[in-house]
Amino acid sequence: MNPVSFANPIRPQQKGYIYIWVSNESENTKVWFDDLKVTHRSRRVTQATDYYAYGSVLREQKTPEELTYRYKYQGQYAEKDEETGWNHFELREYDPIVARWTSKDPKGQYYSPYVGMGNNPISGVDPDGAFKTEFGAKWYSFWHGGGDIEQAMGGANKGEWYVGNQVDYKGEGVGVAYQRTFDYGNGNKSFGDHVWNHPVTRAQIPDMVSLSFLNFQGVAGAGGSINFESVWVLRGPEASWKPMITASPSLGAGLDVGATMGIGGYSYLGPASEIRRDFINTTTPVGGYASGSLAVFGLKAGLSVTVSPAGRSVLVGRSINGGLGYPTVGQGSIGVFNTYTLHDFYKK
Repeated sequence: MNPVSFANPIRPQQKGYIYIWVSNESENTKVWFDDLKVTHRSRRVTQATDYYAYGSVLREQKTPEELTYRYKYQGQYAEKDEETGWNHFELREYDPIVARWTSKDPKGQYYSPYVGMGNNPISGVDPDGAFKTEFGAKWYSFWHGGGDIEQAMGGANKGEWYVGNQVDYKGEGVGVAYQRTFDYGNGNKSFGDHVWNHPVTRAQIPDMVSLSFLNFQGVAGAGGSINFESVWVLRGPEASWKPMITASPSLGAGLDVGATMGIGGYSYLGPASEIRRDFINTTTPVGGYASGSLAVFGLKAGLSVTVSPAGRSVLVGRSINGGLGYPTVGQGSIGVFNTYTLHDFYKK
């Protein structure tokens, strides 16, 4: 029997099964089929690579003539250095053994400028450093002073979007230059990163939210007070819905007598990526505070501001308080304080 072939190739449109059968259409003649073969011819696989989560090769197969294939880990245009084992991406080199980049992240997204995929390679990627969509370029332009939204027509970034700006020429002589921004090497910077950690958002929503559930003030000329709070950290690598319980004893001068509760927040005057939960603690040196309130018929309402050293900058706190107070219309005090974490539900 001669082999049967099709003049036009069969192209499956979706996943499924192909059923092949033979039948006898001869009348009054018995036919037996005992040597049926089905041959499937497909394109040759020149390279197949399976990776561990952070990019180390689990297994790989390839043909010798395909050694120049460079779209590998994360599907990005990269070249593996056979001597070091590093992946040469467009803007940085990546070591899959330790899951770290070998040069700093210019945007400082995480607590370490070398961390790969935010230590979450399952849901995060860190590609070659370009805006993959027009929306990403427009969003960056909106928050960084504008610029031309263009699509690269050639080169390594062909088809990708960038923000173009005219900048001062840094070479010899006088002139201008045109700078194309492909997200500064942070293709994994998400919508949330762009918005939530932006200075405008941080000015409206503090980095930590606090709830003062018990605050005793006993300053009459001179004296002290103590404040117990629940504090939630909203930004930084240790952000969590799990609160800290803190106590803040203080010494001050003025007139501030009462028992109040309040709500407030703390803002770190530094990069959001640096924020730590222990920034709330102030032991040496101490922090400073100022408060003012009104008390009418024994009911008290007021504001307070604190400033304390934290990390490489300072932590500024502000709160609105209300409760019972000494029946004097105007009250206020200034002084120093320390804050101690009594329990952190985030840490075991």
